Amino acid sequence: MNTPPRKPLAIFLTAMLCAAALFFVPRHASAQAFDKGPELDKEKDYYALIETTEGAVTVKLYADKAPNTVRNFVNLAEGTAECQDPKSGDVVKRAFYDDAAFFRTVTGQFIMVGRASETQEGPGYTIADELAEDVTFSKPGMLAMANKGPNTGGSQFFVTVKVMMSLNGKHTIFGEILENTDGVEVIQKISQLPHDAKEKPIKPVKITKITIHRLEKGLDAKAVAEKIPGTTYIKPTPAAEAGRKQKQESKS
Repeated sequence: MNTPPRKPLAIFLTAMLCAAALFFVPRHASAQAFDKGPELDKEKDYYALIETTEGAVTVKLYADKAPNTVRNFVNLAEGTAECQDPKSGDVVKRAFYDDAAFFRTVTGQFIMVGRASETQEGPGYTIADELAEDVTFSKPGMLAMANKGPNTGGSQFFVTVKVMMSLNGKHTIFGEILENTDGVEVIQKISQLPHDAKEKPIKPVKITKITIHRLEKGLDAKAVAEKIPGTTYIKPTPAAEAGRKQKQESKS
């Protein structure tokens, strides 16, 4: 049976309704619509001072190993990337990690933070994994993206307290606690706080602020600490310094 021709008015009204439907789609409906913020400056090394209610931690970000993950983290921290507001559902720009609570702390293993709220797990979108083979969980103090499987990261991240080689190849590692600082001790202290059966700290522990620092490339830990207020540099013992040099020589 042939379909009868549609009248011009009906065609016009249908087109108007379709246009209106497109116009009024919620701003957060498509992950592709999110503005991910400025690109990284390839001429700089990136560091973050993570201030918590239990102390400050300075981390070096792996902008060369995981550039998209670091860009996501930096722009969420600075409020230059869009994210979904957990209350209104609107797409907004805000300092995502300010006042974020650590919601999982496993004694002697890791601590986790970065949920948008109790009911919203991420920023409203996901990002792809960046699994560099030469970056592993071979020492304490590694920053990595939490996920529910491949390519499901967003804003949640964890920091390790011990070597956790079993996690290699499963999580994007995008930074580490700056060497010769007390950051690992701060993370360890948080992991040891009393928690409930779901591994949530009984006493709320929060990130109060994350400050991103863009510094010239190639600085050692002492020079970085001098440039980032709130970072305490601890002079390594002769044995530790000898071990570090030996490790560097083995890589070269």
